[in-house]
Amino acid sequence: MINKINKYILALLTMASLYSCSKPDNNSSLLEPAFKRCHMSKEYVNNQLFREVIYQDGGKYQVDHILYYQNNVVRDDWTEYFEYDNGRITSVSDQYNSYSYDYNDKGKLISITSCDKQSNSCCTSTYKYDQTNTLPLEVVTACTDGSFSTETFDYTNYANRSYYYLYRDQNQSTVQLYQKFTQGYINPLGEIYPNGIDYYQDRIIEDYKEKKYKEFIIDSKELKGRYPVRVTLETYSMPEFNLLSSEVYTYEYVGCD
Repeated sequence: MINKINKYILALLTMASLYSCSKPDNNSSLLEPAFKRCHMSKEYVNNQLFREVIYQDGGKYQVDHILYYQNNVVRDDWTEYFEYDNGRITSVSDQYNSYSYDYNDKGKLISITSCDKQSNSCCTSTYKYDQTNTLPLEVVTACTDGSFSTETFDYTNYANRSYYYLYRDQNQSTVQLYQKFTQGYINPLGEIYPNGIDYYQDRIIEDYKEKKYKEFIIDSKELKGRYPVRVTLETYSMPEFNLLSSEVYTYEYVGCD
């Protein structure tokens, strides 16, 4: 079952900026395309409601708060509250953690600061971009407890909708390969936790440290536009490829154009 706290890992690894809908729909790009969208309202894990998105009034589909369920009961302490400025998320917080986002004058994310409310310890992640200022090349994180980490993105296979992710801190290092669907399926969480890399749905994740192979399966008949209604995640051991787990995610949407 999903650990809600762990979901923040990806949010700290990648950008949280909203891209303009005027960008070209490039089928070999990791950037957000230029077509109409839906807005996720509910997420079920193995047929149990896990996440429910409550949007602000006004029709802009900016998140007001997100409810999380455990055994069909709302976990009030997990509820996330969102704040926006000029259409961009500036903060997300629940009872245990807070996250603030800073942008440059071009609207690109330059840092994320995450804080544990109980210990009052914080970490700040600073972003470095390529010359086109579109995709992050490196994220350096420094924490008040003295720990630090460096995350590097290798876009060697960018044209094939895939990239390498390299993580290193003072104790360990790891390499992962991310590959997206060539059909351009949209990540249902891409708008709620937006970033310039994971707008599209992952198809395969290879974790060479954990020796795990994750495959996301989508039936082309179970779509709402380019948004998946049902996603099956199968996790295998490497190199044996023994099935370790299988989870089914289903989604509901609102405001589809």
